[in-house]
Amino acid sequence: MSTVIRSRDVKIRKPRKCVACLRKYEPGTVMQVVTYTDAGEIADSYWCEDCQQYYSLSDFYPGEDINEGDFKDDPEYWEWLKTKEAIDETD
Repeated sequence: MSTVIRSRDVKIRKPRKCVACLRKYEPGTVMQVVTYTDAGEIADSYWCEDCQQYYSLSDFYPGEDINEGDFKDDPEYWEWLKTKEAIDETD
């Protein structure tokens, strides 16, 4: 189990991959960087805005660990994302 040290939004300066969906993002994109400890190691993970929203709206329990690529293989995530994008297009 990991422990979050801090979480903040940053404008990335080099290409990054979202830890949850594994999509690639270009410099200038705002992502959430989460610094955490796990098994005595300190690490960072980068989250895209879509995955942040999905995580907050889903039934994950607070503090539940998300492993690299967990959302990539989740059909509910992609269905939610299609619905969200369709709504965004109509706004």
